Amino acid sequence: DFELNYRMHSRAGRAIKAVLEADVPDEVRNEAAFRLARIHFQKGQPQDAMQALERIHGEVPGEIRDEIEFLRANTYLAMGQPAEAAAVLKQLQDAKGLEGFSGYNYGIALLQDGKTNDGLQQLAKAGEPRRDDPKEVVAIRDKANMVLGRLMLESNDFGNAQHYFDRVSLDGPYSNQALLSAGWADVQAGNFQRALVPWKILAARDSTDSA
Repeated sequence: DFELNYRMHSRAGRAIKAVLEADVPDEVRNEAAFRLARIHFQKGQPQDAMQALERIHGEVPGEIRDEIEFLRANTYLAMGQPAEAAAVLKQLQDAKGLEGFSGYNYGIALLQDGKTNDGLQQLAKAGEPRRDDPKEVVAIRDKANMVLGRLMLESNDFGNAQHYFDRVSLDGPYSNQALLSAGWADVQAGNFQRALVPWKILAARDSTDSA
């Protein structure tokens, strides 16, 4: 834990492998395998991450059970296996602590698997604003709405594009891009006067922002 906290991933990896080869309870070994898989995933090594996940057998600590499956799904996505990822993510839609994230990733997996309508519906559900969401959940919901808005723009569905851009919070990390895109949706629909509304808000913000 200490080495991971200080980003000493190589040393942490060696320590974890030592645990995996030791005579320890299943819960300890499985948590070590999960941590090793996460290190590989963060280093962009999805095949190695999956090999570590496949070493998990027997008793698993309850507090990381959903995290293990979420990492498995993300690893499938990184390996270009969206169908397998979608099957795992479908089971995680009500997982506590993964609110927003599992829904967004599920939608992306469905889109990558060629199930466009299902993917769009899932992203629309994942992007629904909810009260009392923490900032990181608000951000992932905003990201879902940005993806939907841009897909609608590409298909010339300007009304729905505007709807999804409007759902993006005005003070989140995607707010400036949403304001810019909302204006373009109006311009492409011929609503030039209406396009001035988001662009005036944007023009008053930090001039160094790319949007």
